[in-house]
Amino acid sequence: PAKPALGDVFHSSPVVVPPPTSLGPDFRYDSYFTRYKDRLTMLYVGANDGMLHAFVAEDPEGEGTDKVGTELWAFIPNNLLPKLQRARYTHENFVDGTPVVKDVLFRNKPCIDGNGDVMKDADGNDMTGAYRTVLVAGERKGGDAYFALDVSDPENPEYLWEFRTGVGTSADYADVQCQRSVMQTFAKPIVGNVWLKNNEGDPDYFSRSVAIFPGGYIPPQAFMNVTSCVDLAKMLRGGSSLYVVDMETGKLLKEFPFSPSHDDAQAILDSYYSDLAADPDGKWNHW
Repeated sequence: PAKPALGDVFHSSPVVVPPPTSLGPDFRYDSYFTRYKDRLTMLYVGANDGMLHAFVAEDPEGEGTDKVGTELWAFIPNNLLPKLQRARYTHENFVDGTPVVKDVLFRNKPCIDGNGDVMKDADGNDMTGAYRTVLVAGERKGGDAYFALDVSDPENPEYLWEFRTGVGTSADYADVQCQRSVMQTFAKPIVGNVWLKNNEGDPDYFSRSVAIFPGGYIPPQAFMNVTSCVDLAKMLRGGSSLYVVDMETGKLLKEFPFSPSHDDAQAILDSYYSDLAADPDGKWNHW
């Protein structure tokens, strides 16, 4: 018999994303509403075939109803490419997290009106600041990354960024993206706005759209490969930190490490070897 075209959907809950339904708090959202109010209603879900899948759930225009229930596209996160080949002969977790989809303001993106033209200010200069529909998802046991897609126009999605919590906090992600990591991104990201200090002058503070998530779960087996106390300390810090990432660029804005006291940290270093030796497949873990 033919193999199914869709891998199993396990922990990833489907998310339905309709078009914008009302005018918003400012003219930028109004232009976003006007531009995308007739877009397709979509259903997004991750599967253990290595892909995030995008299905047409409804056509608000009533046109092209033959599209309803069909898959428009699928996305494979970069960090899962090395192990994708194993899906041919064994079952593994891949995109196992539930996506979070929000309308967020990108302050550096040109502000586009309902006709697709860049809006101008009173002096004739291009205006910036545009609302976008952004999807952010983790991978649970499937991997160590959070990724973001711009799905404002579901028929023309755009890749935004990927952030791997366990490979360092370099501003230049290209320097660390290929490093090995043992983190598993179990938590659903929180998407919202924070106030940042403006180092360039007036105003003193400005709002920025961010994604917030913890470092991740470290499976017990990962500790068997630790070769030094320094590596262990880095692993524990990465797993227990909270990351605030710029939604527009994917760059790390702030890491909040939640580390135990020195005595508690020393106790972990002293005891974890004996705990793992006694029960290497047990429930001992760190968040």
